Amino acid sequence: MYLTTSGLTPAMLISAAGAGRFLKFIAELREMTARGDVIAWHAETDGDVDLSPLFHLCPPSSAEPAGRVTEWRESYRPGLRYYRRGPGFVVAYDHHPATGPREVTLTIPSDIALFDRLHSPGAVPAGSRSAARLRQAGLLFDLGCESVVPIGRLRRLTLPTNVL
Repeated sequence: MYLTTSGLTPAMLISAAGAGRFLKFIAELREMTARGDVIAWHAETDGDVDLSPLFHLCPPSSAEPAGRVTEWRESYRPGLRYYRRGPGFVVAYDHHPATGPREVTLTIPSDIALFDRLHSPGAVPAGSRSAARLRQAGLLFDLGCESVVPIGRLRRLTLPTNVL
């Protein structure tokens, strides 16, 4: 396991060269964020990686260079993106202020199968129509030759701070 709540601050290099390790980290971070855990971690970015598909996950508490994740830390709120399942469908919700509220419903069995398979990082077959639909819907995070589903199933009800 890459993440712990034992007081250690894991450091992750965000680059295409270390894609497999970083995508496994993202899968764990996704699950911990969905449970409402707050994780302290450090990011080191190498190259031009678009981090915006991860802004709903617990952001790094520090980064090098710092400017690359500032927007992530400023825009993070629990519960911005998550999904729910039903019989034969998956509904993904996106409440990020930059994109506005939206819902995406998956009903094609091959799309749902790929969505389920990529909860663990893996390669996507070239020319996959399901992968193209998931990318267009913003449901895949690609790095190098691998992909992972960055949104998690909401495990805990999140309330805005103005309600508390």
